[in-house]
Order: sequence, then C-alpha cells, then structure tokens
Amino acid sequence: MGIPHRTRSLRAAALVVLGGAGMITSATPAYATALTVTSLSCESRPVGYACDGWVSGGTGVYSYAWNRATRTRSDYATGSVITVSCPVGSNSGSVTFTVTDSAGATASRTAFAVPCGGNP
Repeated sequence: MGIPHRTRSLRAAALVVLGGAGMITSATPAYATALTVTSLSCESRPVGYACDGWVSGGTGVYSYAWNRATRTRSDYATGSVITVSCPVGSNSGSVTFTVTDSAGATASRTAFAVPCGGNP
C-alpha cells in the first residue's frame, strides 16, 4: 500500500518550499552597528603634520572630510590619511575628521594642538 496521491503532492510541495532538503534556510539577518571613528592620530612632519583617521560600523561605503586644507590625501575602505603643510614651530589648532556612511549617518573626532614641523 502506497502513500495516497494527495499526501505525496503535499510532501513534494513542502520540499520545494523548504529548499528541497526539508530544511528552512534564510540569510543571516542584517543589522547595522553604530558608525564610529575608532581612531584619529596626528604627528609632526618636517614641513607640517600627518593625520590618519579610521572608522568602523555604519552602512555601506564611507566618505571622509577633514577641516584642514591638505597637501596630500589618501582614502581607503575604512579610513583616510592626510598631510598638511604649515610653518615649522606653529600650532595647527585642532584637526577634525568626519565620516559619513551611505545611509547618511555621520561620526567625527577632533585632535587638539597638533604641532607643525619638526622631526618626523
């Protein structure tokens, strides 16, 4: 005696709905973590200073902004590095690094009293 036709059809439909192996599968749920500037550091260079800022969390691709005019700038997937020219022995004041993610969230961090010039 076999399985009635209706029962076979329901089992076949269930296997199709459940992914063919009889198990329900789903993607790992996506969740966002807070966008954070994880570090900002600056150091004196012979004709100015260099700063690097690094980030984590947020959503998607990042864009970066600095409050200082830069001589050089390199942006990476999770951070940005700049060099700034300024008179040797002067003080640059503060340097602020801001990141914005693709969802529009922002985070920033400020370094104070960054010295210009001196030994690298």
